[in-house]
Amino acid sequence: MQPPPRKVKHTTALKNIHSEQVSKLQNKVQQDCDLLDDIRNFSRQRSIIEKEYGQALLKLTAGFLKREFQATPDFQNEDGVELKTALEVWRLILEETEKLGKARLQVADIMQEQIAEPLKPYRMAKQHIHKRLMPQLNVLQNEVGQTVLEMAKAQKEYNVDEALAHDARVKSEELTQKMNKRSTGIFQSKSSLQKQCAKFTSRRDIYNVKSVAARNEYLLHIAAANAHQSRYYKTDLTQLMKALDGDMYERILEYFHTMGNALLDVSSMEKSASESIAKQADMICRDFDQQVFMYRNPVFTQPVQYVFQPCQNDECNTLSKEHNGGHQLDKEARKWATKIAKETRSLRQNKRTLQALENQYRGDRASDGSNTSELQELEIKIDELREIVRKSEIGKAKAEARIELLRKRVNVEEWLASAQAESLRAEEEAESLRSSQGSVFTGRIHGQ
Repeated sequence: MQPPPRKVKHTTALKNIHSEQVSKLQNKVQQDCDLLDDIRNFSRQRSIIEKEYGQALLKLTAGFLKREFQATPDFQNEDGVELKTALEVWRLILEETEKLGKARLQVADIMQEQIAEPLKPYRMAKQHIHKRLMPQLNVLQNEVGQTVLEMAKAQKEYNVDEALAHDARVKSEELTQKMNKRSTGIFQSKSSLQKQCAKFTSRRDIYNVKSVAARNEYLLHIAAANAHQSRYYKTDLTQLMKALDGDMYERILEYFHTMGNALLDVSSMEKSASESIAKQADMICRDFDQQVFMYRNPVFTQPVQYVFQPCQNDECNTLSKEHNGGHQLDKEARKWATKIAKETRSLRQNKRTLQALENQYRGDRASDGSNTSELQELEIKIDELREIVRKSEIGKAKAEARIELLRKRVNVEEWLASAQAESLRAEEEAESLRSSQGSVFTGRIHGQ
């Protein structure tokens, strides 16, 4: 028989996953840059050989078509609209250009000025975005890692406490059986056996209390870690990848349109090929391209979720009220209900402020007399507020996960209602205070 697979620590497994994600994202960025380089080089060289006829054009396209292109998975769209990846459209352009190898192309200036030249600074800007966003990914991964580390610590404490409780139960049971059988032995009296039995019974009760508390803490940490992982995969990672892509696909669509429209001025054969390129370019969709990338790299679509791992054949796999555990669960319910109310109020206020700042930023940016330094300060404030909102959403999600687990053993609705009412009172008092201060200020102005 083969030995059982070696258990890998949660933190180690998570680091491996995060490292793979970073590597895959860097490869994707490099592939995108390679695609931009291909388009730029193709357009620049095409602008040179546009003036030539026949075999020179065929030779150029044949060189680019030697590259390997991955087949796009067959996805069925709900609305029936056919979508294409940027790489698919790029390959179509090369194939159509190869068919038109004998046609004389006279669009050198358009290829050079509207495609090749803008692509170089845009590629540099894309690399700058990559360097700026990758540290943010590190921050997000460190946050998840810290949550998982806390869960691992809780698991370690649970393992220690449950092992001690298990040993105490076994020892107490052995002494109880001796008492029942009146098996005192030659060198042990009945009274000493009774004292020893009472001692281990007391120790067993103490360790049982500690074990229940540690198990509950471990389960709550599991709920929080799973909630954080879900948030990381569904929101944080998705938003970062979208920001990492930027407007690349819109740019590529624009470049392909330019190329297609330029070719419409050539012969009837070229016109047919150009219309096909423009039509296929309209099918480029960032979401579809992202869907293909996710399909090829499932590491971005499979959130890590943890399950309770019992120690010493512990048969209890949920929150328990035994050994004074109910009091602890009530305290936890009140604590996390208050946390949910606090984060809800914070999110409501911060989102309102964020919306106002974003409206102000759009207005200032649209105005002709906008100040660059003021716009940069607004951007910094908006980014800081978005980070605050993001962390509040994470905190709320983790608290809600804990509350959902506690709901099976504790009447959490009472705590939630109480916390919500207290939060509303605090918000009303703050609003009343602001209103009164505004009234006093207005009265002073009129008095003057």
